[in-house]
Amino acid sequence: MALVPAGAAADPARGSSGSAFSYPQLTATNYTSWCIRVQAMMEDQGVWDAIEPAAGVAVDPRRDKKSKSHLLQSLPEDLLMQVAKKRSAKEVWDCLKTRFVGADRVREARLQTLKGEFGAMVMEPGETLDQYAGRITAMSVRHSVLGSTLSDSAIVKKLFDTVPEKFISLVAGIEQFYEIDNMPFEEAVGRLKAYEERVRKKKAAAGGVTADGQVLLTQAEWEARFRKDGSESSSPQKNKPPSDRGNRAQGGRGRGRGHGGGGGRGSAPRNSGAGGSGGGGRDKSHIKCYNCEEFGHYSTQCPHPKKKKVEAHLAQTDDANPALLLAVTEDEPASGLVVHEERVWPQLLLADSGAATGDIWFLDNGASNHMTGDRAKFRDLDVSITGSVKFGDASTVKIQGKGSILFSCKNGDQWLLQDVFYIPSLCCNMVSLGQLTETGHRVVMDEDVLEVFDKSPLRLVMRVRRTPNRLYRIELKLATPVCLLTRMDEPAWLWHARLGHVNFQAMKLLADKGMAGGIPAITHPNQLCQACLVAKQIRQPFPATANFRAEEPLELLHIDLCGPITPTTMAGNRYFMLIVDDFSRWMWMFVIKTKDQALEAFTKFKPLAENTAGRRIKTLRSDRGGEFLSGEFAQLCEQAGIQRHLTAPYSPQQNGVVERRNRSVMAMARSLMKGMSVPGRFWGEAVRHAVYLLNRLPTKAMGDRTPFEAWTGRKPQLGHLRVFGCIAHAKITTPNQKKLDDRSAPYVYLGVEEGSKAHRLFDPRCGRIHVSRDVIFEENVPWQWSVVAGEQNSTEFTVEEDGVDAPPAGAPAYPVPRYRAPSPAVPQSPPASPVGASSSLPTSPQSSPSSTPPSTPATGSAGPVASPGSGGDLRSDEGPVRFRSLEDIMREAPRVDLVEDEHDGDALLAEMEEPSSYREAAGQPAWENAMAQELQAIEKNSTWALTALPAGHKPIGLKWVYKLKKNTAGEVIKHKARLVAKGYVQRQGVDFEEVFAPVARLDTVRVILAIAADRRWEVHHLDVKSAFLNGDLEEEVYVAQPEGFVKRGEEHLVLRLSKALYGLRQAPRAWNTRLDKCLKELGFARCTQEQAVYTRGKGQAGVIVGVYVDDLIVTGENPHEIAMFKQQMMGEFEMSDLGLLSYYLGIEVIQGENGIAIKQAAYAKKILSQFGMQGCNPTSIPMEPRSLLHKDADGNPIDATEYRRVIGCLRYLLHTRPDLSYAVGVASRFMERPTTMHLKAVKMILRYLKGTLDSGLVFASGSGSLDITGFTDSDLAGDMDDRRSTGGMAFYVNSSLVSWCSQKQKTVALSSCEAEFMAATAAACHALWLRALLSEMMGTEAKRVKLFVDNKSAIALMKNPVFHGRSKHIDTRYHFIRECVESGQILIEFVRSEEQRADAMTKGLPAAKLATARHLLGVRDLRPRQD
Repeated sequence: MALVPAGAAADPARGSSGSAFSYPQLTATNYTSWCIRVQAMMEDQGVWDAIEPAAGVAVDPRRDKKSKSHLLQSLPEDLLMQVAKKRSAKEVWDCLKTRFVGADRVREARLQTLKGEFGAMVMEPGETLDQYAGRITAMSVRHSVLGSTLSDSAIVKKLFDTVPEKFISLVAGIEQFYEIDNMPFEEAVGRLKAYEERVRKKKAAAGGVTADGQVLLTQAEWEARFRKDGSESSSPQKNKPPSDRGNRAQGGRGRGRGHGGGGGRGSAPRNSGAGGSGGGGRDKSHIKCYNCEEFGHYSTQCPHPKKKKVEAHLAQTDDANPALLLAVTEDEPASGLVVHEERVWPQLLLADSGAATGDIWFLDNGASNHMTGDRAKFRDLDVSITGSVKFGDASTVKIQGKGSILFSCKNGDQWLLQDVFYIPSLCCNMVSLGQLTETGHRVVMDEDVLEVFDKSPLRLVMRVRRTPNRLYRIELKLATPVCLLTRMDEPAWLWHARLGHVNFQAMKLLADKGMAGGIPAITHPNQLCQACLVAKQIRQPFPATANFRAEEPLELLHIDLCGPITPTTMAGNRYFMLIVDDFSRWMWMFVIKTKDQALEAFTKFKPLAENTAGRRIKTLRSDRGGEFLSGEFAQLCEQAGIQRHLTAPYSPQQNGVVERRNRSVMAMARSLMKGMSVPGRFWGEAVRHAVYLLNRLPTKAMGDRTPFEAWTGRKPQLGHLRVFGCIAHAKITTPNQKKLDDRSAPYVYLGVEEGSKAHRLFDPRCGRIHVSRDVIFEENVPWQWSVVAGEQNSTEFTVEEDGVDAPPAGAPAYPVPRYRAPSPAVPQSPPASPVGASSSLPTSPQSSPSSTPPSTPATGSAGPVASPGSGGDLRSDEGPVRFRSLEDIMREAPRVDLVEDEHDGDALLAEMEEPSSYREAAGQPAWENAMAQELQAIEKNSTWALTALPAGHKPIGLKWVYKLKKNTAGEVIKHKARLVAKGYVQRQGVDFEEVFAPVARLDTVRVILAIAADRRWEVHHLDVKSAFLNGDLEEEVYVAQPEGFVKRGEEHLVLRLSKALYGLRQAPRAWNTRLDKCLKELGFARCTQEQAVYTRGKGQAGVIVGVYVDDLIVTGENPHEIAMFKQQMMGEFEMSDLGLLSYYLGIEVIQGENGIAIKQAAYAKKILSQFGMQGCNPTSIPMEPRSLLHKDADGNPIDATEYRRVIGCLRYLLHTRPDLSYAVGVASRFMERPTTMHLKAVKMILRYLKGTLDSGLVFASGSGSLDITGFTDSDLAGDMDDRRSTGGMAFYVNSSLVSWCSQKQKTVALSSCEAEFMAATAAACHALWLRALLSEMMGTEAKRVKLFVDNKSAIALMKNPVFHGRSKHIDTRYHFIRECVESGQILIEFVRSEEQRADAMTKGLPAAKLATARHLLGVRDLRPRQD
């Protein structure tokens, strides 16, 4: 039941989500904001149409009355009486508007007054920049209410003209280098604020105070804080002689006026014996040394050690964050890690007799890192971390990895030592006390005893006595992580798995403190299972206590977005948004597809949380992600009165609460999935269940209460929980079952179903979610994913995050052992909902089934092992801890791209052949050779030069892209590595100007092939190697050094480009300009009708060149001319002569004596394989005749992205398959909202494709002149939705089809004559272009084009220049064909419908007619003949 806030109306309005709220009351001063709020509320309730109805739409009387009642709720008594007689809501609204805004003349007068106020606005003394910007924005809103607008340019200029003088230099710079007219107001305010903060920090640092008001202490003041009774000091100077320390207080510097106890000029007695330089030299007895403050010498001649300058370098702060970096580790060079251990002497650390040397560990406060030389001790080892360690005896040893070691304690607990260096040449084991203090431990040394405590929870880890040689040594035994599945019969381990692998201290606390019901009392040593070890290993910093804590629910919310996560969920989601209440630590989670859906998720969350808590959200804290800085999000918070807290740039510590909870959620989700080997694409379900569990588990911030109790006021019940991912047998509820039918079916348990008292189950056989209350569990048996076709058993999922380095090459991947049990029976399952039905899964407090858990009797038996791993504390969510991605925590985690369908296996294998990153390609000779060739080509071309990055420039990153070049049979013929610039970061006007570059149309390519076939010419193929590297750059562009090829010792330098690189926005245009210049120098002329076609000479000396980026097709009558052209081009560029054209842009070309044929058989097979149709039954037609496809508003929608993908693939196939044009064109009309009806039509096209894989076009040879013939046709009102007609055309060069089209007309035709007339006009335009192109390429006079039409009325309309009554309503542009006929450019002739070759472009044909149409279009079966 929704809670109504105090003071609300008795019958409040309800929003679209069912939430209750009351309208704001109108006063004499809040009309503007009242209008905005009331309009938004009425739009939410669907009654705003009564006030502003759509044009031509009558207002519903019931809606008008409802709208009027809502308006009257928001009016006070005095205004209510004034509008009581108004009959409609619109009259009430207009009356209020006239009263508060005034009539037109009054409004104009008020507007003039407002303009005067705006002109007189200035920034008041003491007013902050935010306050002044708010006043300007409010003035803009008041203008809009009065019907006027203040543009961004006007308010930006006002801001710049009225800010204080301290901003003058910045304003001048902005006006000089930026377009003020196009600058948003928010950007202008942001630039001023950034400048103001920088100036404030500089002034604060110069004055001994930091930017946040912290006092700076000198070195002496810092030392004084640590002195005890005036005698002890913790500074390094405590070991100096007393006289040395005492000299500090002997007075001034010797140049003063005698102030203080020291000497000014002559205030101290001169020592004549100490000052002279001898032999009548200068007397120095009066000279005072600045270093030791004694007389008789200068400071440069002082024999005492040099005194450090007193400088302010330590900041006094109450909440300073702990240092997270090792103090003795230098900057990591390119070759690896270098660690200096000057205070460690390894020859002193030899083990004595007694215990085995391998179990003895030395505790050393001089060592900065844990180290061992025994590889067998490691539970996991990252061998990609390499480097060297230099000890105090000048010896240097190699580091060959870093990992973690698990030790067993005497009481049965286990203790994990993390970040241990593996040094094979080290003969001893060392534990760094300093590193222990960094990871949440406390070290106490008293007399001869050293004690190490774990702070979380507080417990004594080890107590060690000092040996006679002043060393601390301890014998530590290795431990083995527990195999969870074999221990599931023990209650402690069973509940450990049910509660998301939470640690045993938290489980004990739940029962001892009575924080939750349904869980037994558990006392168990703190041990780790294999899933914990691999899923939750982290580096624990010191948690800092938050300075502020909310005192009531929703007073402060923390929000953050995690992702993108690979692989996507089955619903296509890649992110999840986490919201944490600061008071109760209660969490909400929403799974979303893209970042822009964060606003929609928060809009749903706000009424949900407010209705539950009975309070309104006051403050929202987030980082500066674009999803939270959008104008829509800011407007939502402003309208709701929510105060925003934003973290400083690159300071996630300020949002530490949600960052820490984010990490806890991810750690538990990984443990849940790895414990039962759940595939990675179920991370959304694991995260949802982890949030559900963490809301019911103890956290340090809440003490003896769980977040559930703090939020709802009652204790949670946990008796209904089961092990995530285990097998669950649910009762089949299908009616009319037979006596021998199965009564249950096996599923996978995915947690508790939100909003119901039932379990959420997944059926891997059909990929659907099933909800059931009657379930029996096998909690120690995971599902055998590998037996289901198409399922992938990898439990990995990767969180991609900007700024996190990828794992280096060579990092090993540790596979998780898979459990293989007998496959469960597969009975008929009851109906269930698809997994992808819901795209967001909020974890809300209303959906807790804790009050009445479902009936779930449990059974179980022992099962085999899961996987190796480590533990971590999930109870602490305090402190500014940055969330780290899985790539940072588990470097060996591989990228996983799961295939949803069993038929996508081939696509997955093809994708895996090409590396996605340098890390995957490194170490493979073929790809390394390809990268070396690419760099060699770049350097040979003088593309770049190494230089320092100038101030004000930002280098563009580079990325390796890998591609396998294959022949028509699919065999790999070349490994291609391309170095690509990340051009998406470029800005127009700064890094580039123009980007357009022409390429040859496929229609033009077919015309060239038709000419060559007709004249029996050969067509040759040339490829320019690294074409874009030949384009000269005019702009100043800098790029970073390529990954894997950074020059040692010059890592700080960048590369300045003199020529273009692939990926740059201007690269295509630069290359095209360079190629155009070269071809013109060789005597070629560019065609005016096709900018990517060049010709040279006529007759036997003629050569035609078609350009598509770096692919050139060349043809001509004389082979000698072609060979000469090749030599000329190879002299200009580095090129590959591919011989006769055989494969071009995915099109297979077959050249023979009788002509040229083209087909796309390999591409067609790839389409069928990609969409799982390679085993389908073929059909003889692509679409049923007279098929009536329509929008199908009531049909079941399907995945629109997948539908568009298959349509896009089919459209590229149309370049050689005109028989598919109509069917694909009709199917492409429904890409906005496709349904199952449209999917069936697309599958029929694919089935037709299966039967005609080797079909293609044939260009026949001849010897006559080149003539263009066209056919045009149209149906009548064939589209069932808008009743527009479909026009089609087909053009031939002699007998070879070169161009065709099937397209819906843009105007509704009133008769078949009109439809045919408009189709013929469109065909005439295309005919004129073909006519001019053919004439220009051949160097001959343009001939008349013959156009065949099968409608005599339309022909008469084309030839008759008189506007009849039947044609005067037709758009003027369609009468263009009359002018073409009159001038003799086009000849119109009649053709019978049976011979109309464009008929297949306008309608679906039966099998017999389609076969005839295919023959007329020149489509032939090109399968190789078998002898």
